[in-house]
Amino acid sequence: RTGRPAKVPLRRFGAGVTVKYFSETLDEWKAGGVAADVGLLYSFAVPRISVGVAAENLGADISFESIEEPLPTIVRAGVSHTMTLIPGMYECTYAIDAVKPRFEDLYLSAGAELVLREMLVVRAGYCSREYREGDGFTMGGGVRLIGRLLVDYAWTPYGDLGSFHRISLHFAIN
Repeated sequence: RTGRPAKVPLRRFGAGVTVKYFSETLDEWKAGGVAADVGLLYSFAVPRISVGVAAENLGADISFESIEEPLPTIVRAGVSHTMTLIPGMYECTYAIDAVKPRFEDLYLSAGAELVLREMLVVRAGYCSREYREGDGFTMGGGVRLIGRLLVDYAWTPYGDLGSFHRISLHFAIN
């Protein structure tokens, strides 16, 4: 038959995997390895709420000579809500996550993101992590260069340790 759209069984469901290589040097000792991040997301059409869960830094322990160190594994679960402020112009998403790092207490993070004409993104957030340097405030943004290509920037202050800057490139396949 023609003219009928294909049925997708999990059309509001998403999944992702990131594989990363890392290396570390402590004095004359060196170690490296491979880790993975995995995540699942489900988005409800109405009222535009998404729920997700992710596990970060999954992999084997790091070995410095004869000393084994576990990876800093983190499990996250969160919920977000998106509102259209002006159709085709402004959209706002706010979210809250519960985060459980290995060997630490659970903490909460919250943030908001404003999308302008699907081209420019501005965001801010707060992290309540007890052992975190700095005041917990973060911010960032992104710009869509062409079609499915997005350049993203994030800034996080870490007190006496300075600031952490992350620049990433995203490409959407769908």
